[in-house]
Amino acid sequence: MFKNYLKVSFRNLVRNKLFSLLNLLGLSVGLASFFVIYLFVQNELNFDVYHEKSDRIFRVSEWKEEGRGHHYGGLTAALAVPASEMFPEIEAYTRIEAWNKTIVFQSLNDSSDSFKNLSVDSGFFDLFDLDIIDGKEPDFEKEPNSALISQRMAERYFKNKAVGEVISVRKIQFSIVGVYENLPANSSLQGDFIFDIEGVNQWRESSFSSFWEGYFDQTYFLLKDPSKAEELAPKIESFFNDQYGGNLEKSFIGLQPLADIHFNSEIEDNLGQKSDRQYIYIFSSVAFFILLCSFFNYVSMAVAQSFERTKEIGIRKVLGANRQSVYKQFLLESLILIIVSVVVSLVLVEVLVPELELLINRQIDTSITNSTLLWAQAFLFILVVTMAAAVYPALISGKTQISHSLRNSGGKNRHLWLRAFNVFQIVIFMVLTSVAVVSQKQLRFMQNDNLGFDKENQMVIRPYKTQITKYADVLKNDFLKIPGVESITRARSMPSSTFGTMSIAEFDDAELYNFPIGVDYLETMGMELIEGRDFLDNDVGLNRILLNETAVKNFGLKGEVIGRVIKTFNREFTVIGVVSDFHVMSKKEAIKPIMFHQIGVERGAMIIKIASDNFLATTEAIKETYESVTGETIKFSFLDEQVDALYQQETVVVKMIQAGTLMAAIVACLGLFGMAGYATKRRLKEMGIRKVLGAGFVNIQHVLNYANIVNLSIAALFAIPLIYYGANDWLNSFAYRIDFPFLVVVVTIVIVAIVTMITAIYHSTKAYLINPVEILKDE
Repeated sequence: MFKNYLKVSFRNLVRNKLFSLLNLLGLSVGLASFFVIYLFVQNELNFDVYHEKSDRIFRVSEWKEEGRGHHYGGLTAALAVPASEMFPEIEAYTRIEAWNKTIVFQSLNDSSDSFKNLSVDSGFFDLFDLDIIDGKEPDFEKEPNSALISQRMAERYFKNKAVGEVISVRKIQFSIVGVYENLPANSSLQGDFIFDIEGVNQWRESSFSSFWEGYFDQTYFLLKDPSKAEELAPKIESFFNDQYGGNLEKSFIGLQPLADIHFNSEIEDNLGQKSDRQYIYIFSSVAFFILLCSFFNYVSMAVAQSFERTKEIGIRKVLGANRQSVYKQFLLESLILIIVSVVVSLVLVEVLVPELELLINRQIDTSITNSTLLWAQAFLFILVVTMAAAVYPALISGKTQISHSLRNSGGKNRHLWLRAFNVFQIVIFMVLTSVAVVSQKQLRFMQNDNLGFDKENQMVIRPYKTQITKYADVLKNDFLKIPGVESITRARSMPSSTFGTMSIAEFDDAELYNFPIGVDYLETMGMELIEGRDFLDNDVGLNRILLNETAVKNFGLKGEVIGRVIKTFNREFTVIGVVSDFHVMSKKEAIKPIMFHQIGVERGAMIIKIASDNFLATTEAIKETYESVTGETIKFSFLDEQVDALYQQETVVVKMIQAGTLMAAIVACLGLFGMAGYATKRRLKEMGIRKVLGAGFVNIQHVLNYANIVNLSIAALFAIPLIYYGANDWLNSFAYRIDFPFLVVVVTIVIVAIVTMITAIYHSTKAYLINPVEILKDE
């Protein structure tokens, strides 16, 4: 019997090639899209939680009075030891320094390069899981000059024979005692070398005991009971502030759960990529709706086919088939399509995940092929959803009365379900497409519009490990001789990268962003001086400053600003000019109050403004000049890249939404194409009779597509408020945002409507071109 069911199933699938192919493609693309987004979401949600003790690990954070200044994820390294001894709630601690360092490989002719690394205490291994695959775990208290190396670096530099090799940092030698498995991509802590934090930082030995010194070291505590974190934080805060004897503004201390670090961009640290739980919900919704569209597609076309097979079902019942046999036949056909679709979708996932990683510039460690639990969860979910999609048309067909089957009567109520599926699909198509357009416009606005400075063609040469300080005057003079170099300045702060803040005593210790800059900074950066004068060469060391408009407004400096004296903690500055506002950081934040003070030509990064004409030739000339003067290879970046990096999170969101929209569009078009074909096929005889009675092309199009126009209108009525409120809610999360683009959204909806109508018109045109004789010859 099963063999007969299988044979009939394959015959039906082959006979209905178009519908079988559309079902297969729609379900495969939908499942693959869902899988890819699901893997991305899982990767994000699993950040840092792979550590066995992750729920008990907390990072110490510091901030001043709420709403002012910065919220830091790093503070003095002197806190960890006395706090762990004083408070019994703390089981273990570690301090982590995560700055890049230059590593010298002594066995490789002293070759060197800069690497991400972690400098930690021995307690690091009590908190975090680290798999040692060769050698041993170091005891930094007894062996401060030992080190660990990652698997990829051991393979790259020592051909997997790294244990025993000697490397050096800051002229201090370290012996590699172990190789650890590469840290997963969904770990906030990243590094290819691990050192003892005190052993590698002997130059600042006093900072590990003095509360007055801070190098942004991060302190992590392992608590015996994580529920005690809220009670412990005020105790640590009181102890921390007591060390200063009340001489400084009070600091507030918080304990941040490890799992929150990746999702909290308000706390400043140097741990790289951040995310937002709001975006996780958005991606999850996109994945769900794509899967739902695929589900509706399958159900719609399966039900439509079941209507076409009512005569077959009627004959089967006349010949003795019961309801169960009809169920089995339909379920087997669906199961074949489901299995093939799952296989195709898994192949697509393996192809699409690397492409997605390139698109969003982020690695996805979670994979269907390497996670048994994920495989089981995903397969169970697919099985439940797709089997539900198969059961519905089988139930509909199985319950059909024989008399109705043989009359081929589908029933209006059934077609209402299909229209509802159709409208839902169009709504999703319209909403996702419009949201993708709005998010792209907001991203472009943030990256390019009204920044208050010129980010284009600005070459930045930083002083770290370069010779620009030694040859400052010579380089500047030689660079200015190159055609295409418009101006040059020096700075320790620039948009996207600030030097720090200063407290202003006369304004209740309010904070100003500190911008140490050189002569010609405003000209080079394209900033506008709206009052007073710019810095001159002889202003260095005279405590003269510029303020931006926000600083003047926030501090209520009324009347004559020029000549006003501003007092900080231990100095007095005279205001000589006011600069127009510009965006220091992301447009998600309000513009900051800024104080500019002058530095000499030999300090800070060198910023070179290059003309657009012959940009590449000018860049090459700068490289050659630098190398001829200093004898070293130039290392530089461009300011626009740094500014765009501020919106890395939003860029990922926009690209993910665009990718999701593309997949949803493919699924929707496949479904709409199939349903339009079904609707036209169902009315072929009617169209044949109408043509015999004299109906023309326009009349046929009107009859067949009127329902589609109604569906589009209903879909637009639902989609427009969803787009408006959803997009506005997202835009309101930015301090600076675009106005809701009504015209753009309307045009987008019109384009979606045109795409939808094209699929319908294609089938109705084919129906018109068929000879009525061919349609009616069997009647």
